Amino acid sequence: MRVRCPVCKKLNSSKVYFCGNCRYPVNVKNINLLSRSDLVSSCSDLLDVMSNERRSLFANKKIEQVYDELLSLNWLRPESAILRFVEAEILLGFKKYLKYPVLDMGCGDGLFTSILFGARINKQYDAYQSVDFSQKDVYNSYAASPEDLFYARPRAIGFGMDIKENAVRKARELDVYDRVKVGDVRAIPFDNASVNSVFSNMIDDIKESDLVRVFEQVHRVLKKGGFFVFTSPTERFRDYLYHINKGQRQRDRGRSDWQPRPMRLWQRIFGAASFELVEMVEYGNKNMMQFWDTGFRPFFYPLMGSRKILKDNDCYLPAKCIFLELAREYFLKYVSGQVSKRGAFRIIIIRRI
Repeated sequence: MRVRCPVCKKLNSSKVYFCGNCRYPVNVKNINLLSRSDLVSSCSDLLDVMSNERRSLFANKKIEQVYDELLSLNWLRPESAILRFVEAEILLGFKKYLKYPVLDMGCGDGLFTSILFGARINKQYDAYQSVDFSQKDVYNSYAASPEDLFYARPRAIGFGMDIKENAVRKARELDVYDRVKVGDVRAIPFDNASVNSVFSNMIDDIKESDLVRVFEQVHRVLKKGGFFVFTSPTERFRDYLYHINKGQRQRDRGRSDWQPRPMRLWQRIFGAASFELVEMVEYGNKNMMQFWDTGFRPFFYPLMGSRKILKDNDCYLPAKCIFLELAREYFLKYVSGQVSKRGAFRIIIIRRI
């Protein structure tokens, strides 16, 4: 069979890609006619080539694993992965303060702490298994966890709690906690002296008027000498944000309402609740914080639509992995050198007296 070139009108064999006379693509397959198997094979081929150039980004293999896991989990919202990774990198150096049983206070769906404690998650899945765009908090929804969610399970954590029932239901299904309860941090639903450590990265959501009450509750559930490890915005937090400092209040998702909290405030609360300061680290420079404050949220809805198309065409995993190969080196600039004396956040470790 011969094919006539639509440009120069010469006849060409059906076995050639380009016209022998004018080089017009006479038999190159139209992009819109690629089959599902063509797409899957093309993605796999591209990923194979890109993976050949993969290099280690961190000297510590455990830190690299956590970086890759968090990017994979939050691939459509990399700003979330970046902030959580910087926290995790610091926390990995503070493992001695996270002694089993730990109370994960504000555990959410439990995936961040699972990764921190060594879990590896099947790349077929991400943080978007249940998303409800009709809600202000799109993650306040539920879908059953897949049975093959983990490649490797975390070491023993302890207990979890969260105020959201859907989050607690998801965290329970992971089966990584001994118990997970719905509860308010102002009345922690665990027994006196029942845990060795408490971890929380949601203290920024607590009103200042409630802080002493919360810390008294933490003191109550901790064993004597137990540790409380938590994160908090510093005095520089608002200065490092993007939208509020550009006069874009309409685009601010409420982060500028978080209260910057100086160490003198914490020292007063520690004294009132019978704690002593053990260690403190600041992190988060202006560049990282502005990326975190802008981020991919405005594109999340259409990106979820693209995610569905990829799944429907069996291209989700290779396409996601191609993105991750591109992203892991690009986003490195936002996580490097984030520990400083002028950070937007602190990780604080205190001991129960």
